[in-house]
Amino acid sequence: MIYESEKKGRGHALKEGIKVATGDIIIFQDADLELDPDDYPELIRPILEGRANVVFGSRFLKGKPLMGFLQYWGNRLINMTVNLLYRVHLTDVETCYQVFRREAIKDIEVRNNSFAFTVEMTVKLLKSGQKILEIPIRYIPRGRSEGKKVYWADGFSSLYTLIKYRFFN
Repeated sequence: MIYESEKKGRGHALKEGIKVATGDIIIFQDADLELDPDDYPELIRPILEGRANVVFGSRFLKGKPLMGFLQYWGNRLINMTVNLLYRVHLTDVETCYQVFRREAIKDIEVRNNSFAFTVEMTVKLLKSGQKILEIPIRYIPRGRSEGKKVYWADGFSSLYTLIKYRFFN
């Protein structure tokens, strides 16, 4: 377990976890349990079978997930922008379930420490030639009263990150 006395952002926490991870497969799981750990076997199966080096769990492959208007359309906008800029067809770029073969991310340096970490990681994976396989996952949303901390400004940070790494890096 890694303990830090002050909050430094989701991206920072994920980078610290990657540094100390010892396995061949790395999976991100947010502590809020909006995503069900029972999905792990399906998430890692394509990697174990050699069909993928990167797997994203998609909240959108089973239809419209339970989420608020702004969260839903913000996610759709981010996905459409990634698909347009990188000529891919992803459905859930901002998923909290990202699974990697360690080799797929060993040379990728992510600078972002906020929620836009996920978008930066995604575009750097795409730019490095990695194919991303998506599979459906279960999603149990939390609201603000339950501690949900994503705000509309996080969407702008993600869009900025997409444009920055597509055209300026």
